[in-house]
Amino acid sequence: MAKPIEIPVEVHNGTVTCGRVGGNVRLKPGDKIKWSIGGNRTIQLEFFLLGREDDAERIGSLRRWPFSEEEPGNFSVGPVQEFIGTIAPEADGLDFKYYVTVLPDQLRLDPIIIVHY
Repeated sequence: MAKPIEIPVEVHNGTVTCGRVGGNVRLKPGDKIKWSIGGNRTIQLEFFLLGREDDAERIGSLRRWPFSEEEPGNFSVGPVQEFIGTIAPEADGLDFKYYVTVLPDQLRLDPIIIVHY
């Protein structure tokens, strides 16, 4: 099993940081990604399919959840201190935005996930 890409979530001076360069990633189906936060904080992760003009005709039929793990009813995970997801084959070629909300601070950041085949 391959080691997941790790995205540590931290708060510095009232600002959320994700990873070393903002939490944006380019992955392929089967890749794993892990978000985590330490201390007494938790994170909420919300996922959205990024619509593209070249996919406008089929946008309603595309999946919003990029992972192989069971899809939550609201496309949201948390509050948790850690989440590991495996990029699903059906996410191939799609782009996703995600919100990271740090609790109890209610601070938010919105990186992207790009899935390339």
